[in-house]
Amino acid sequence: MPQSNLNTECQQKQKENNLGWRILFLSEPSKISLSNNSFVVERDGKPPLSIPLSDIDSVVIENRQISITAALLGRLASDKIAVIICDEYRQPCGIINPIGAHVRHSQFAKAQLLFSEEKKADLWRSIIERKITNQGEVLKMFGHTNEADELLDCTRASNLATPRICIWPTDASTLGHCAHALFGQLIGSDARLSYH
Repeated sequence: MPQSNLNTECQQKQKENNLGWRILFLSEPSKISLSNNSFVVERDGKPPLSIPLSDIDSVVIENRQISITAALLGRLASDKIAVIICDEYRQPCGIINPIGAHVRHSQFAKAQLLFSEEKKADLWRSIIERKITNQGEVLKMFGHTNEADELLDCTRASNLATPRICIWPTDASTLGHCAHALFGQLIGSDARLSYH
């Protein structure tokens, strides 16, 4: 089979199966549109960013000051690329999927809803452990090695590593304690965060 036919066949398979790997997370005011089979993001004072649609798995629109063209929405749907829309609190509130298509995003969501309590606890525990580890890495980046080690000890002391059914307040308070230690080191222990 000639190389050009093979490339065309591979591109067609990729389009049919949506083998994109990027998850685009849009959090700044911008205009997004379709141009030359690419997802184009235009932001004030910045050069346009262009991403081939074939690279995209899904799009998360977090900022309510983002405008999107109908041409792009239609193309995202036909290419089986999910669009997740967030509310004013930056929480997902809707998803745009193609009509009648067998979309893996909804399959994943359904599968996650069917997880056992033990599986949910394991996943929650691993998320918290990863967050605390990442906080420790940030402390190390800023030269607070001893404090980073204390954070990791905090994870071990909370028994997050031992299998059990998740007790959400305990896990959440562990994460909160570790976040407090992180921010105390990075911005000072007397600093207060305010939300607007």
